[in-house]
Amino acid sequence: MVKYLKIPMSGTGEENQILKVIPLIMCETTSTTVTKIKFSAPGNGNQAQLTHNAMAANDHSLRIAISDAMAEAMKSPYTSVQYQLDLNGLTAADGSAIAISNIQFS
Repeated sequence: MVKYLKIPMSGTGEENQILKVIPLIMCETTSTTVTKIKFSAPGNGNQAQLTHNAMAANDHSLRIAISDAMAEAMKSPYTSVQYQLDLNGLTAADGSAIAISNIQFS
């Protein structure tokens, strides 16, 4: 069963973006403002780059939250196709709440 992660968006005019959970290869923090999700899908679109407000150096809490949410989505009943990414409690370097402002595929 295909599962999707609902990612809350900020400043885009959209409440959520939906991202397919599998086939996931890795989720990594590449800078203080970018988290990347890599998929094993062939061709273009096998990487999603999430842009967010700046996090403290070496803060991987968003990457961990995404990985955990994807794992939970896969454990959910087959009738639950979408799983909401919960950003509550995640903070940016300036103490504000984490806000994802863009998702770009490449």
